[in-house]
Amino acid sequence: MGYQWAISSTCPICQSRPRTEPATSSRRTKANQRERNRMHGLNDALDRLRSCVPLPQQLTVTRCDHTAPQKLSKIETLRLARNYIWALSEALREDRRYGFEELVAILGMRLSPNTCNLLRTRMTLDGELRVGLVEPCQCRRCSTTRNEIFGLDGCCGLCVTGEADFWGIE
Repeated sequence: MGYQWAISSTCPICQSRPRTEPATSSRRTKANQRERNRMHGLNDALDRLRSCVPLPQQLTVTRCDHTAPQKLSKIETLRLARNYIWALSEALREDRRYGFEELVAILGMRLSPNTCNLLRTRMTLDGELRVGLVEPCQCRRCSTTRNEIFGLDGCCGLCVTGEADFWGIE
């Protein structure tokens, strides 16, 4: 009789399954909570990483007659961070600076076209990093170099698409 009950997993007298639900339910609840905590930790880490890449943490995107804040996706954040670290390490290793378009191309490797466009129009670097990483270009209209006009009052900002925003020119 005991052997048959073990095989069929039901009680021979009342034809019901043994009660293991509370233990299983408790384990499942704990596993779900661990997974939730793990994902919160991962999302917090990605938010911290988004604050370090050269794009604003919250991007404003216009869609269907309204403007909504949007974040880079997880994979785009990781790819951009990898490209940014690579660009910084190469600049240090080779003791060189990049042109604006070259930097956008390097940072945009394996990123979606939308993110590449955001880099071209919304890239933000602090002043010291900008001077050390981006090569001063010759402005075609006003014939002064970026180092001479770091106050940026004299430049037209039209020498490269998106460069006016990058250099903070109104």
